[in-house]
Formats: sequence, structure tokens, C-alpha cells
Amino acid sequence: MTPPDDAEAFDENTVTVTLTSGNGLVTARHEITLNVNPVTSFRVDTEVVSNVVDTSDDTKSRATYFIHIENTGNLEDLFHIGLIGLPDGWTSEFDNRMLSVPANKRKMVQFQITPPATGDNPAKAGTIEFRVHVASEMGSSDPVEPLLSVTVAANRGHSVRPLEPSYSAPSGAKLTFRVLVVNEGNVPERVTLSAVGELESYSFEHLEVSLEPFGQKVVNLTVELPSVTDDTRVEIQVVAITTDLSSQASVPVPIDVEGRSGAPGPGAVAALMAVMAIAAVSVVLLRRRR
Repeated sequence: MTPPDDAEAFDENTVTVTLTSGNGLVTARHEITLNVNPVTSFRVDTEVVSNVVDTSDDTKSRATYFIHIENTGNLEDLFHIGLIGLPDGWTSEFDNRMLSVPANKRKMVQFQITPPATGDNPAKAGTIEFRVHVASEMGSSDPVEPLLSVTVAANRGHSVRPLEPSYSAPSGAKLTFRVLVVNEGNVPERVTLSAVGELESYSFEHLEVSLEPFGQKVVNLTVELPSVTDDTRVEIQVVAITTDLSSQASVPVPIDVEGRSGAPGPGAVAALMAVMAIAAVSVVLLRRRR
């Protein structure tokens, strides 16, 4: 006797064999004990629904996959499902992490993974590989670990700002202050720095700055202020532009300039010297008369 391919396991079953003569009379009966040994085996298929995520778009912030588990054994089995190799900060959500599948049946599980958009380790642009781990509760079959991948879309952006809200310096002086350049995107950037506005000259500690994804650097900026008579406020723009000219960021920096109105001009100095000279002559003449 041959069991069908989808026969389920059983420990013991008794079959009665009846022998009959040519005229239909029962001549003997024999009982035969049958055993169908348990077999545990399964197959796993994966299906990609979406595997590109964009942390800047809430509608594309997750990747979605299906796992199809086919129990090819002859016993109902319980399967444990997990993920291996996702970077720190990533989260996963399953319909079920434990799935019971009858013998010779097939079931499906959906799961989603979400990258970290903020925090200590936000996701960088690129493709990441990971594995789905499916193990049988019966334990007689090795786990199956199909390989999957997810791609984090590139997002670019940067900013620049001074470390203080405003500054002050005397007329015509050189002022050095610090600016913070921040890469707000998930790809490396290289930016060029410049300054424009009411100033005589400027110089940066570094004209070009390389930034890792989500990285930042502080750069010293020295500006030479214009010569003014009265106290005034000037405004300069600090500009950071990517070397491929695709993105630009700028910030205004107000500077209070102390004018020179309290100091005597050239004509006033000459007149004062003349008065002092006349006073000195008068003192000498007065002494001679005494």
C-alpha cells in the first residue's frame, strides 16, 4: 500500500484485510498495523511589495514584504519568524511572528520595516541587505533565511548659522566669529562658503567644507568692517553652496559698528593745536613782563 502525497502522520492505525473465496464467502481476516512516520519540512518564498523608503515622505516611510510559508511535511507545524541584519534603530512590524500551518498547506505573513529618521543614528542613503529567519517549532528542519534588501532614498539639504545672534565691533575693525555649517541630508556634501554685504573684506578658515551625512562643522569667519562716523548696524550674508551648485543656504548676520563721531577730525585737531600754541606764547610774554 502506498499513502497519498498529502497523507498526514499518525503513530498507529489498524487495517483489516479480508480474504474471500470465489463464491464470495469470507475465508479469513487479518489485521495489519500501519505507521506513517512524521516528516517536517517547509518552503519559504518572499514577495516584495515596496522596498524603497523615503524618510522625508510619510507615505513612503516604510518598506513592505510578504512571506509565504508552505508546510510540505505531514504534521501541523508552528513557525517562528524574525529578521537578521537590520541596522540599529530600524523597527519592524509583523502580522504574526508565530504562524501555525497545517500539513501540506500554505500561509502568508506581511511585515514592514521602518528606518530611523531622527535620533542618534538616522538612516543614511543607500541599499541595506537583511535576512528573514523562519524556523520550525518541530525542530527537525533547518531554519530558512532568504535574503532581502531595502533602499533608503537620498535626501539633500544643509544650513548655516552664526553661533551668536549678533556682534559688535569698532569702525574699520576686523571681527572674527564662528559659523556652524550643518548637513541635514543623508548623503555626504561638500559646500563652498562666502560672505556678502557691507564689509571691506572677508576670509574663512576653510573656504570648502566636507560634511558627512547629518554632520556639522564650525568654521571661523573674519570680516573687515567699513569705516563709519556714526554708530550703525550693518548686515552681511553668510552663504554656503554645494560644489555642484544644486543647493544654497544663507543666513543674515547683524553687526553693530561703533562710529568714530567721538574722535576729533583733522580740522578740529589743527584748530586745537593753534589755540594751544597761542596760549603758550601768551604765557611766555606774561612771564617776561613780571
